Amino acid sequence: MYALEVTICSGLFYLLYRLLLEGRVAHGVARLYLVLSVLLSAIIPMLELPILPAEQMTTLLGKPIVMAEVAAEAATDVVAERTFDWYLVLQIIYVVVLLLSIFRVVLSVARIYKLRRECVLSRYRGTCLAQSQSVTEPFSFLRTIFVHVGERREQVLLHEYSHILHNHTFERLLFELVRAVLWFNPFVHLIANSISQVHEWQADRDVISAGYDIHEYRQIIFHQLFGYSPDITCGLNKSLTKKRFIMMTKFKRGRYQWLRLTAVIPVVVVIVLAFGAVAAKAEIPEPKNVVEIRKGGEQILLNSKAVTLNELPVLIEQTDDRVVTIDADNDVPMGKVVDVKESLRGIERLKINYAKSEVKKAEVEDVKVQTDQPEPQNKTVKARNLLSIKVSADGTLLLRGEKCSKSELKREVKRFVQNYHIYAMNTRRLHVGNLKNKEYSDFSTTALTMPNGDRVCCPVSNGIVSVTSDKDADFGDMQNVLSTIEEAYYELRQNLSRRVYNTPYDKLGPEYRQMVNNAIPTRVYMAEC
Repeated sequence: MYALEVTICSGLFYLLYRLLLEGRVAHGVARLYLVLSVLLSAIIPMLELPILPAEQMTTLLGKPIVMAEVAAEAATDVVAERTFDWYLVLQIIYVVVLLLSIFRVVLSVARIYKLRRECVLSRYRGTCLAQSQSVTEPFSFLRTIFVHVGERREQVLLHEYSHILHNHTFERLLFELVRAVLWFNPFVHLIANSISQVHEWQADRDVISAGYDIHEYRQIIFHQLFGYSPDITCGLNKSLTKKRFIMMTKFKRGRYQWLRLTAVIPVVVVIVLAFGAVAAKAEIPEPKNVVEIRKGGEQILLNSKAVTLNELPVLIEQTDDRVVTIDADNDVPMGKVVDVKESLRGIERLKINYAKSEVKKAEVEDVKVQTDQPEPQNKTVKARNLLSIKVSADGTLLLRGEKCSKSELKREVKRFVQNYHIYAMNTRRLHVGNLKNKEYSDFSTTALTMPNGDRVCCPVSNGIVSVTSDKDADFGDMQNVLSTIEEAYYELRQNLSRRVYNTPYDKLGPEYRQMVNNAIPTRVYMAEC
């Protein structure tokens, strides 16, 4: 996707240059435009500017994809057979061509420096003049002019001196590196050729402005012999065309060159909106019922007003909002938080959230999951489908009874929830490995709808992450654990979104995100202390 966006951006910039700017603006302005067009083409697709709402983003990027709900039982079965991974092959091809391109540039520079050591050196207008029998065609590189032995025609030397004076070599080197990195982009090569052409026009203009006869100068150019001249140098070489001769006499800086340049502004705006903007995050309204626990748990505030534990449920009952957000100082014991929850338990249709964390309790909120003795009947949870996490009073984190770090917790949550590895996919199914690992959770299935209407079957973990703590554990430690679990779920959704839709999770529309959420649902249960 990034490669396609870079190609489209550079194509739009190049088209604008050919239609409005080529030969119609000052050479320095044309050079600046061409350099910026390549750099912006590479940078804009990497931007994630929260400018547009989701609806506008979908319309601007093209035809919206209808994400219809698909029954899981109608999906294609998940298989574990290995298929050819074309994505890996493309990566290998890209790296190989990149290394070869960089090697070519380095080799060209090395050849130039080797040639310079063999030349007879002298001074010309503060630059180095290198003369050698090996140079049959004049060229310049950095601050050195390379000519054949005995070449003293002032027009030729002034032409190469102009290349040095305008620092054309640095731009040539920049474009060679950009062409190496974006070798797959045809417009980058076209822009590189255009800036080489502008370099020659600018050097020719300096020679003509110095008072030399145009016809004599044309004869010198016409009789130049083709010889050693690396691609990264500036000089009188085979890129000369009829257009260059015409530009010596016909070039006129248009009266409306600045008006032409203003046409760039709307193009840049459109490109940024199309490829660099993401849907702005919707503003989440402040919760109406916020319970704060302060001063070590001794003070309870409801919407910033002090209340007692007994008054709390009565006041909540009097409001229309049945959502309560509990916040607390980091050092508040979890036992105090549990006391607040217990006082609110009798309120009907009440949903309790925790501040500082976006982890939402899943469908198992009403299931009393016990880590040591599963409940009977239909509420029984298999041991393999339960990942128990406990926060001790001293802040120690226990995962299934064993001490672990924060990074280890995230890794184990991801392994528990996504007990498989997607190593290939086609238009009908995901190919996965390590499915049904005995150490981690069971799976059901769901279906993801592709843009072309095909359905991709995806495993869905039946696992439950159970989080509990000692009553004396700090609220802040519990929040850190919940945040780590949230990050694990987010990274899993990000990976699945990129793999299936080739789009980051944050850039998906609501329907897209819901499909991914169905494949990786959040099932986190806050067990009692």
